Amino acid sequence: MLDLVWPDDHPKLDALLRRAAQRNCRGEIRLQSRKGASLSVHLSLNPLRLDSTRAVCLIASDLSETKRAEQELRASSDQAQKSGEYARAIVETIHEALVVVDSECRVLTVNRTFCNLFRVSLQGMEHQSFFGLGAGQCNVPQLRELLQDILSKGTQIKDFELDQDFPAIGSRRLVLNARQIDESKTILIAIEDFTERKQAQEEAEKSQATIRALLESTPQSVVAVSADEKIVLANGNTEKMFGYSREELLGQPLDILVPENVRAGHVKHRRAYFANMQSRPMGIGLNLVGRRKDGTNFPVEIGLSAIETAAGKLAVAFVSDITQRRQLEEAGRARGEEIQALAASLL
Repeated sequence: MLDLVWPDDHPKLDALLRRAAQRNCRGEIRLQSRKGASLSVHLSLNPLRLDSTRAVCLIASDLSETKRAEQELRASSDQAQKSGEYARAIVETIHEALVVVDSECRVLTVNRTFCNLFRVSLQGMEHQSFFGLGAGQCNVPQLRELLQDILSKGTQIKDFELDQDFPAIGSRRLVLNARQIDESKTILIAIEDFTERKQAQEEAEKSQATIRALLESTPQSVVAVSADEKIVLANGNTEKMFGYSREELLGQPLDILVPENVRAGHVKHRRAYFANMQSRPMGIGLNLVGRRKDGTNFPVEIGLSAIETAAGKLAVAFVSDITQRRQLEEAGRARGEEIQALAASLL
C-alpha cells in the first residue's frame, strides 16, 4: 500500500490509519501512478474486527476529475474577475457619463464621469430612480417612454437632446444614447455634456451673423477668394455692382469679374499676392477695370486684405465702382481745356 502512496503523503496516511483504528474517518491523499503521475483520491476508512484480528477497510474514490474541474472553475473565475476589472477600468476612463438602469429605470451603477458631471456619489445614486428632480436625475417623460421601448421593442436611443436645469450644475444641454445590455433587462445610457460646445456654436453663429451684417452694410463690393482662385464669399453689393447673383458667383473663378484682355496678367498678380499676402491697395497707378455679367466694363479701385480661416488663407478684395468719379474727372478736364482755349482766344 505504501508503495502506491505519494512519498510526501506517507505521514498523512499513517495518521488516518491510526485514527481509523478508533472510528470512521475520511481524508485525501495522493497516489502515484505507474508513470509517476500524482493522482488525488478520497479515502473512507472504517475499523473492522475479523475474529480476533483488527483491520481497517479503505474505500478510495478518484478525485482527479473533481480536482481538474475545480482548477478549471478557479481559472475561469479568475479570468472572469480579471475581465470584470478590465471592463470597469475601461468604463472609468471613458469621457462620457455612463449609467446602467433596470427595467424600472432604477440606477444600478454609474461611472466616475457621471459622478463628476452631476456632482453625486455612486452610493447616492444606486437604487435611485433615474427620473426625478434631484441631482443626476432627468425630468423628461418622453425619455422614460423611449427607455421602456428599448426593453419592450428592442429599439435604441440615438442622439436624444435634453435641456434641463440640474441641482448644483445648473442648466445643461445633454445628448443621450442608450441600448439594452445583451439579453439582460438592463439599459446602458451614455450621456455627453454638449453645454459648452453648444454655447461656443451659438457664439460662433452670432459672430458670423455680425460679420455678415457688416459685409452687407458696406457700400463696397466684397469678394473673398481661396488659394485655388475660386470665389468663396460675395456680399450683396457685389451682386448689384457686377450683375451676378451670389449663387452664380460662389465656386466660380475670379476671372469672370475681370475683362478678358487682362486676365492673363491678372493671374500672375493674383498668384504673387498669395505668395506674399498683406493688406494693400491693388494696382497703384494703374487704371483697373471690372467686368459685369452683361459684358460691359467699368473702372474700379481695389483694396486687398488677407485672412486666416480653418479652411486656409483667403484673399479679400474690397471693390469700389469709380465710374462717377471718372466722369467728374473727365468733365473737370474738359472744362479746364475749354477755359484754357477761351483764355488763349482773348490774348
